[in-house]
Amino acid sequence: MGRGDRLLALRDQEGLELVPELGAPAPLDLELDAIAEVLVPAGSRLIGLSLREIRFSQRFTSTVLAIRRGEDLLRDRLGQVKRRLGDALLLQTPRATLPAKQVSRDLLLLDGAV
Repeated sequence: MGRGDRLLALRDQEGLELVPELGAPAPLDLELDAIAEVLVPAGSRLIGLSLREIRFSQRFTSTVLAIRRGEDLLRDRLGQVKRRLGDALLLQTPRATLPAKQVSRDLLLLDGAV
């Protein structure tokens, strides 16, 4: 577990292969996909709703890999977890969709998209 850019650097330096877990999102295509962190800001229409309820994957063309809530890192049953103000979502998303996430009132794109 670690920052996306560091994991990719380690992969390149050591010649490692990233293998997805069973039921994990599609493998990352570095030409087309990005790993990005977004924040659920005040006033977001996502607060109080689960990923499943809002059909997050379809609506934002992204897969949520993990949720950071304060000091906790959530990685299981993400579709059922209700969004809270300040939740940080780690996304696998097409690079082409990053500009739309920058102007969304429901998500705030944080720096460091890989």
